[in-house]
Amino acid sequence: MNTELLQKVVDHIEANPHTFIQADWTRYGKHTKHCIGGWTVLLSEQGYCLDTSPLMLGFVDPNFKTKSGEIKKQSVDAKQIAEKLLGINQKQGDILFTGSPKDDWPKPFSEQWSESFLKGNTYEDVCSLHAKVAVDFIKFLITNGVNGFSQKKVKQK
Repeated sequence: MNTELLQKVVDHIEANPHTFIQADWTRYGKHTKHCIGGWTVLLSEQGYCLDTSPLMLGFVDPNFKTKSGEIKKQSVDAKQIAEKLLGINQKQGDILFTGSPKDDWPKPFSEQWSESFLKGNTYEDVCSLHAKVAVDFIKFLITNGVNGFSQKKVKQK
């Protein structure tokens, strides 16, 4: 598992919790927000970028080579790219990139995610609390490697 890239995602979310939203790969507004997978792709330094034009609207590889060798912009499946970049399989990607952490992440992270809705007074509060839970879950995975995906309940230190 690419723990170096996961640490970049952690560092970014900790420094910019207002740019994190797990429910969507990308959400546009005052601040463009991404989920764990979205930040994985964008922080990978592999040249992937976000194209907001109506015809593309999503993640693209601006250096895609056609069979004839022509370089052009090509839409990409961000989930598959993020899984490949992190060195995880599809099932692990389903867990890490889920839009429903309360259902798919191991306890206590799933419980903390749900509790965030009750603890936050505003939408921004809830987003910040969600960012903290996501960071804690990613740190857990960095420490425990791919074995962390198979645990249903986790003892936190």
